[in-house]
Amino acid sequence: MLWITLTAVFAISFILIYNFIKCENNKEPYSEQMNATMVVVVAALLALPILVVVGAFTFAIIGSVSLIDIMFSLNLSTSQLVILGVIFIIYLYTLDSLFELTLKNFIKQVLLYTLLIFLVRVGAFYIIGSIIGLPKQTGLAIAIGVSVTVLLIEFLFKLREKTVEDRAEKV
Repeated sequence: MLWITLTAVFAISFILIYNFIKCENNKEPYSEQMNATMVVVVAALLALPILVVVGAFTFAIIGSVSLIDIMFSLNLSTSQLVILGVIFIIYLYTLDSLFELTLKNFIKQVLLYTLLIFLVRVGAFYIIGSIIGLPKQTGLAIAIGVSVTVLLIEFLFKLREKTVEDRAEKV
């Protein structure tokens, strides 16, 4: 299941990048245009970083689900862990972004915004777990654990951005 997801991510990003490069390549003068092989190679090379980022994030989410499974002895099967992880990733890249934008427009206080987005994620992950057929306590434990993990990852990225900005100001 995981390899299918990663292959789909690579294929979609490759197709989009290939179409973009091909379109832009046709706008170039004939003498400067790349041949078809070069367009395919460039599109594949540009799709790889996207695959790496999505893959790393997917492994982080699946790892957090697995860690929660081990910590609380939930005894989930490997297929359930992978399915949960993949569906959580799909949610985080689609609906979660919409919820974040909506809440960011209405709530200006950082702490309240962070708390509400955390609660929305817990609810969404719990509903996903219920749809997959997890027991209530198991679904709640996984929902809270994965939400905390995503919150920590976001916090670390924001902290890193702030550090980079502070260094840039000193120079």
